[in-house]
Amino acid sequence: MADDSIPSCIGPKSNQYVLDRTQLLGDGHSGQVYAGWKASNSALQVAIKLDKTSGAKHEWAMLRKMQGKGVPKVHYTGVSGKWHVCVMDRLGPTLATWADSMRYTHPHSHLREQVSAVGRKLLRLLQGLHEKGDIHGDVKPENFLVPFKPTDESQGNVAQTPVTNIDMLTHDPVMVDLGFSSSWRKKATADREGVTHIDYSQALGQFHGTTRYASLHCHAGRTLARRDDLESLAYTVLYLLQGRLPWQGQEGADKEQRDQKVLRIKGSMTPSAICATAPQQMKFYVTYVRQLPFHEEPDYEFLDHCLNFGNYTLMTAWHAQLKAMAETPDEAAPAAAASAPGAGSKRKRDKADTAEDERSGGAKKVKTEPPQEPCRAFMWFVISNNPLEGREAYTSHTTYQNLLNKVNEFWKQGLWIKHICFDGSVYTALFNSNHKYAQQTLSHQTSLEDLKRFIKEYWNKGYYVTSLARDAIGWGIVVTKFQPQQAYYKQSYCVSCMIPINWIKQKWQKDFFISCCAFSEEPQLASVIIMSKGEPYSSQKVEVDFKYPSEVIHKHWDAGYIITNVASWQDQNVFVLSKPKATTFSTQVSSRTRDYKKEIKSAWDNNRSMVTLGYCRVT
Repeated sequence: MADDSIPSCIGPKSNQYVLDRTQLLGDGHSGQVYAGWKASNSALQVAIKLDKTSGAKHEWAMLRKMQGKGVPKVHYTGVSGKWHVCVMDRLGPTLATWADSMRYTHPHSHLREQVSAVGRKLLRLLQGLHEKGDIHGDVKPENFLVPFKPTDESQGNVAQTPVTNIDMLTHDPVMVDLGFSSSWRKKATADREGVTHIDYSQALGQFHGTTRYASLHCHAGRTLARRDDLESLAYTVLYLLQGRLPWQGQEGADKEQRDQKVLRIKGSMTPSAICATAPQQMKFYVTYVRQLPFHEEPDYEFLDHCLNFGNYTLMTAWHAQLKAMAETPDEAAPAAAASAPGAGSKRKRDKADTAEDERSGGAKKVKTEPPQEPCRAFMWFVISNNPLEGREAYTSHTTYQNLLNKVNEFWKQGLWIKHICFDGSVYTALFNSNHKYAQQTLSHQTSLEDLKRFIKEYWNKGYYVTSLARDAIGWGIVVTKFQPQQAYYKQSYCVSCMIPINWIKQKWQKDFFISCCAFSEEPQLASVIIMSKGEPYSSQKVEVDFKYPSEVIHKHWDAGYIITNVASWQDQNVFVLSKPKATTFSTQVSSRTRDYKKEIKSAWDNNRSMVTLGYCRVT
């Protein structure tokens, strides 16, 4: 039954359009799209988009900015009752509908040729949008339409060409639904000339777009850039080819849980696995866009060759030609590649290193080789601050009981547990002569229910949770009683089968900050997050990634954040970054190494104090 508030006529009498309530063309989260025609000329068939939100005005501005190039022509915009109305050209079916029909009526070779043409045309559409300084923000098959021509323009109802007969070699897809679009570059001002990329930011739980096609950066709540449109385009092309993506059909109690399941599958799969049944150029495409830095201009020519499924040797020859052309140091840059920090090297918070990692201007890079797909690898992350504060020690054992015995010895020496880590099949504890601590207990609980009871029992005794760890059979927990006037004001915990994003955000609003966390995969998925009121922080971020996010870490360092927790979960690395109210150190160093013991000693030799460590995925 049609909504009574939906108008039957749109616009002033001089430019009026009739809306057909019986022909719903599309239905979205904020409104609907209906078929219609111009009142004075029924042959002019239109689509009438009704939006409940004022955000529609942003989309109208984007459509005008594109001037009908790759987007529908706009005939009228205005407000009718509670609706924001946009009248535009009526187009054909979505690419999703087109591909689904083609898949069952044509041989795969024909579909592959057609999808290759579509992918290359979509790439150029997005390139045009990017050159105007904008990104789409929700690239998916449903947001591109196939144009069609009326078979008889004298008729009021437009007769469409059958979907299966539409040849995309000769038709150009049209981009719609620009409601999530945004700018990737800053506006020029008197004191800022030329093209300046927007700044990086991240917000836990921030998500705009469609889960199935979203980029990994979008899932992580990061500011969208050109790379994200192009990653979504890869998943769009793969869907058009195959009719399905590997992470479809995930179930969960709510959308947040389903989205995290999709993220785990999407991020843990290699480009080769994602593109297993697609032309092999697609794995180069996915590898490239996933490795693309936030500020960097994409190499659209390289991506166009990746989408040319018809001639793989052409792509190989193209690379050989570029290789021969790359004669200048800036283009070939062998020295830069050789001197770049490798696995296990240190990432320091200093201007020289940051400037190198975040270079956004300069000449466009020339791609001379298909990007190499990284091997899945794990290493130790060792985080330390300069200068060294107090006495420190560490101990590491192959069994929990041996660890406990050694911990008792350190307690007698006036050293307190700062952090425990049960990763890498070893039981490790970091110690510091923390003057704020009065008493401490280390325990191992074999179930989540036991862990909950232990936490509540020791809260009642005046203790607070200060460190957590997870091994194959249970949970390690450190509870601490503080010296007078040094304790937290309050503490809270959450046990969940996923990262409890909404709970964390609610606690942040009440001035709670993450003190420690741990995650398990067997026998069940579980995350345990401890948040405390009274931590010396002004704000906090949580970054989730499937590798070591060097670029991201540097951007947070530049914004005044430091790493305060590291954990690993299902191929994902969880980084907790906190902004101190008062900085008591000059440098933070994040090292990746296979020998964490050597790195800890190196930190002490260089007057650095240990913060945390974890065994995490690096590539």
